[in-house]
Amino acid sequence: MRLLLFSTLMCLVTLADSQSMNTLLEGQFDGAGVIEYSDIWGYAAPNGTEVAILGGREEIFFLDVTDPANIVVINEFEVYNIVSGTVNNSVWRDFKTYGDYAYACADQGSSGLMIFDLSYVPDSVVLVTQTNDFFNRSHNIYIDTQHGRLYTAGANTHTSGTKILDLTVDPENPTELASPTLTLGYIHDIHVVNHIGYCSHGSDQALSIYDFTTPGSPVWLKDIDGYPEPGYNHSAWVDASGTRLVFADETHGQSLKLVNPTLNDFQTTNFHLFKSQLLPNNANSIGHNPFILDDLAFIAYYHDGLQVFDISDSNNIVNVGYYDTYPNNTNYNGFEGAWGVYPFLPSGRILVSDISTGLYIITLTGGVLPLDFLDFIVAPAGRHALLQWKSSVPDEGDVFYVEHSRDGGVFKTLATLPAQRERLGYSYLHEQIGPGTHFYRIRAKLRDNSEKLTEIRSVQLSSERLLEAFPTATTGFVTINAFKAGSLALYDAMGRRVWSHTTGQADQVRTDLSRLSQGQYFLEFRTAGGQREALPVTRL
Repeated sequence: MRLLLFSTLMCLVTLADSQSMNTLLEGQFDGAGVIEYSDIWGYAAPNGTEVAILGGREEIFFLDVTDPANIVVINEFEVYNIVSGTVNNSVWRDFKTYGDYAYACADQGSSGLMIFDLSYVPDSVVLVTQTNDFFNRSHNIYIDTQHGRLYTAGANTHTSGTKILDLTVDPENPTELASPTLTLGYIHDIHVVNHIGYCSHGSDQALSIYDFTTPGSPVWLKDIDGYPEPGYNHSAWVDASGTRLVFADETHGQSLKLVNPTLNDFQTTNFHLFKSQLLPNNANSIGHNPFILDDLAFIAYYHDGLQVFDISDSNNIVNVGYYDTYPNNTNYNGFEGAWGVYPFLPSGRILVSDISTGLYIITLTGGVLPLDFLDFIVAPAGRHALLQWKSSVPDEGDVFYVEHSRDGGVFKTLATLPAQRERLGYSYLHEQIGPGTHFYRIRAKLRDNSEKLTEIRSVQLSSERLLEAFPTATTGFVTINAFKAGSLALYDAMGRRVWSHTTGQADQVRTDLSRLSQGQYFLEFRTAGGQREALPVTRL
């Protein structure tokens, strides 16, 4: 038996040690000719495709980031003003998703509300609606996905509150439910969970909380004001329990605040302050957009890039990771660096938008998050079974066990493989397994002795051959016999397709490996009926 290891391609930049901690840059995108970028959002398709939605000065990008080292532009939309028909030039763009739709707004011009159908990714994205029925411009939008309601923030048609749209009946054609006025007037940003809205009121240095169950008559619950280090109350995010709220004052030198929003009376001691300490002159640093996932707060921190804090102990908030997307900053003048962050992709990868340099795809390392499996596939490979899996970045001491069963119940360990920090992808070839059904799983034993299991995958071998290739190790041509009609594809160790061919019945084809880099590749054949077989080939 042979163990085959492959590592993910990690896009690295030359940074001082102080400019990244417990993070890996896996990919980056900077579109040609783009003047300036704004916000970022993400979408995970049912077929496993992960998409980044990135705002440019005149455009919106939909990017396939499933393979971070090989980012693909699905569509790039140039945005037009509805009123004038001219190109919409806006430094503020924001996005949210609901089901298989993405909703976009801009705070300059008259591009209105744009709605995109994402159900065709990774092949395409379709603009299905662009309307100014509700606003010409809006600083931001938020969608309470549990109830299918879209909320505006800073819309030109209602600057003293929010417009609430219903998306449940027809996501492509929303209807307005209400336009309530709020006591503190203008809201710069809004976060709504199960009808409870957390409204950031900008220069009023306050955050108000409303119950929007009845859209036309929202119930004021409380104001959060009088807190230490006040500034421009920019944006907020509440955790899944509703007991931890992080908010940012977009003012140079001010800290972020963590508070329990369920309190009835807020004292100065109820607020727990924390900030980036990236540079010595951090007294003038400035946070922008916060998000919470589990016990971690992810902050787009302008000049200091992505900053990640462990907020599990409110009295001891710890910076557990960062990645500086704007490494040339020597001061904190103006507004540069990381605009937005999206930490909610199933893969665990973090999307970050930088005003000057576009999209960054980042993974936390160093034991910040426990190892988890991202993918696991098993395929026939001649008379063998080929197993491939990917994980989040493991901690030192984590171990993989490759396990096999003939009945799907009792598993035997075939091999033990140490997890390695620099390797996120692994492969194992179980040789000469014979006909019949074989079941496989990967068991990870973590350093703390806890365990994680992949789902069980099976492969069935019959006496019928679908594919053969010779030679399987060469500097030149490989001859391939496909015994049925179907499709051939050659993948590198990263899972990227480097060659494909459609076959007829019992075809023989050749492909030249000399154009490829040395290393391990996998030749896969699929029939129209779903039969699949794969073979490893090596470019010497």
